[in-house]
Amino acid sequence: MKRVTRVRAIAIAAVAILLGSMFGFVSPATAATGASISGTVSAPVGISLAEADVEVRAYTEADYPWAAGRSKVAADGTYTIAGLEPGTYKVSFVARNHLAWEWWNDKTAMGEASTIALTAGQTRAGINAALVREARITGKITYPAGTDTADVFTTAYAYSVVDSAHYAASGDVEEDGSFEISALRPGVYKILYSTHDYSDRANNNIVQTQWHGGAYDFSSAATVTVTAPGGSTALTHTLSSGRVISGTITGIRPPASYLRVGAHNGENEGYASTDARGNYTIRGLVPGKYTVSFDLNYGTNGETSSSERREWWQDKHSQPTATIIDLTSAASRTGVDADLDTIAGKPTAPSVTGTPVVGGTVKASPGAWPNVELSYRWLADGTPVPRATAATLKIPGSLAGKRVSVEVFAMTEANFWQVRSSATTERILTVGSPAVSGAAAVGATLLVKPGAWTSGTRFTYQWYAAGKAIKGATKSTLVLGTTHAGTAITAKVTGTKSGFTTGAATSKATLKVARTATPTISGTASVGKRLTAKPGTWTSGSRFSYQWYASGKAIVGATKSTLTLTKSHKAKTITVKVTGTKSGYTTVAKTSAKTRAVR
Repeated sequence: MKRVTRVRAIAIAAVAILLGSMFGFVSPATAATGASISGTVSAPVGISLAEADVEVRAYTEADYPWAAGRSKVAADGTYTIAGLEPGTYKVSFVARNHLAWEWWNDKTAMGEASTIALTAGQTRAGINAALVREARITGKITYPAGTDTADVFTTAYAYSVVDSAHYAASGDVEEDGSFEISALRPGVYKILYSTHDYSDRANNNIVQTQWHGGAYDFSSAATVTVTAPGGSTALTHTLSSGRVISGTITGIRPPASYLRVGAHNGENEGYASTDARGNYTIRGLVPGKYTVSFDLNYGTNGETSSSERREWWQDKHSQPTATIIDLTSAASRTGVDADLDTIAGKPTAPSVTGTPVVGGTVKASPGAWPNVELSYRWLADGTPVPRATAATLKIPGSLAGKRVSVEVFAMTEANFWQVRSSATTERILTVGSPAVSGAAAVGATLLVKPGAWTSGTRFTYQWYAAGKAIKGATKSTLVLGTTHAGTAITAKVTGTKSGFTTGAATSKATLKVARTATPTISGTASVGKRLTAKPGTWTSGSRFSYQWYASGKAIVGATKSTLTLTKSHKAKTITVKVTGTKSGYTTVAKTSAKTRAVR
């Protein structure tokens, strides 16, 4: 099937820019009034300007290939490009038929064209051109053996020998390998063959950019001379097979299209995406020495959506330190592998450490980076947390129920921004403040209440004496025994809920557990007799106070360890309450058994 020949930009694939190069689209900023460029165009005898369909375009270096202004050449050869802003311009004369393209003043390429400086409102006349018949370069290329040409597209570009930045004209290569570059002025050129392989098939291995004569750079390329207007120069060229670098990526395993491997050799580069198993093959490399980069977040449309250069081979942070692969004479290099989870044993991806619960503090562990300044940004459910740009984050209540992650930013080699993202935590749990109630005394029962947690949280408990876990004490209550005497008691409550982080909180410590006893009364319960309160065995150093009762009613002034019975006590039962105190311990009151009724 015949391919349509067309002018294509070597380094610009964007459709808008391509069309701008072809048809001289005018920059939207061009005003309706301003400076102007005018002149007269002539054509050789036998070719009318109407038939040639000539257009004149004005360009600035900054906006090329967008034309700042343009004008059709009238039948009498005159033209005027109006509405130009002050600046420096270069002017091209583009014929759609029969005539060679050229730049003012009788130049082949933009890089050698004369400049035209305009001030505001200036009219510059006399920018004339005497166009000549177009010359052609024809030829045929041969692809390396085994190439499937159905999905291979090659374009031949003609460059002036004095301008490597702008091609003069181009022609597409047909499936049989033939091509034609037209609209050329007589002169000396260098021919570039640029190939794009859309098949991604393993048997296609063509150097993507090579020059006529077998060179891989402009300075070394052979020259081709076109001697006469209307003439034709025939070429033949066999495209070179390229060098190959291959390997396997392990560690991080996103979809295959999200990992890109690049081979770098000055202006010559090659790229490949991994397959589902992490394997890759970079083909079509020119001979030379390469460094290899491993990139993450490579978009499925072939563009880097969130560029992250993870590392260089072997375990290097930057290109200057990367191991060099020499393909000057070797045809291929296998085993160029990478584990993207680590660099020299240190994880590359950031992680979140700490306590991801409301009121807790989390910290960003940045992963392996070169010696660069790092910046941080915390996110909750993918949305940046306001003013959360430090390496740590104390989690406010507003983040309850959300998932937290951190991004780490750095400006690394060649002003190349990198961003790496941690995995998200589970949803943030609201943690309550446990409180212990009950008397901290041997024989008493303590109760812990969890406090206010995320609704639906389930709890487990662990009691501690002097900071040491009490074996088997895993309920919400604890009966204090003699082994707990003299220790402060705490309770840790752990809360769990599906999809949420696990949280734990510990109560405030009680006072030390007091050892107590039930007091006894000695003496005869008869009027005129003396009763004596005996406290029993308490925590050593305890101090006691007393209160006597007659049939449950406090006896006024009866606050000593003894009580002499009077007629007012007759027929009443007597008890005594002993209160023990000691600094750092719980104050405990214990009441004796009743005596018989006083006689």
